[in-house]
Amino acid sequence: MERYSPMHGKRVLVLVGPGNNGGDGLVIARHLHDAGAQVTLYLWQRAERPDDEPSHQCRVRSVPELRAGDDSLQQQLRQQVEQADIVVDALLGIGVTRPLDGMLHALVEMVNAVRAARADRQPAVVAVDLPTGVDADTGAIMGTAIVADLTVATGIFKHGHVREPGRGAAGVLVCVSLDLPLEELHG
Repeated sequence: MERYSPMHGKRVLVLVGPGNNGGDGLVIARHLHDAGAQVTLYLWQRAERPDDEPSHQCRVRSVPELRAGDDSLQQQLRQQVEQADIVVDALLGIGVTRPLDGMLHALVEMVNAVRAARADRQPAVVAVDLPTGVDADTGAIMGTAIVADLTVATGIFKHGHVREPGRGAAGVLVCVSLDLPLEELHG
């Protein structure tokens, strides 16, 4: 929010995946909504669970949700990226170990293509922890990767933030503290 303020009235698309990175995206969506942004969630393989508090908090606020499974041709995704001021990538974080394929590959390619075609007013792309498709340990691009303007790393920078070609996909790097002991950050 500090980088893109004021948030009031900005259109934000949050791409939400199944794990902790997706949960982080939902928390971000809630805060952006509360700051006055017009937030839309685009959910990929996020199961509905009664104990998913970040999802519940977005629903309480009536944050619109689109499901990738209902958008096989990515027409809704295209429209949302075209209209967005900011796209938040919270699809996958540090756990990428194989090339992106299927629908996820198509989603990432769509975001990158629409953004590249919008030379007049590209949305800013912010990656949560690491751009989807970048290997956290090596910096390798796992088939394809989101190209971010800003990557907000959590806890510590990973090798994938500074090693090419992942470095080229990360954009500006910012690290935020998780207030955890160092030994917990290394797993």
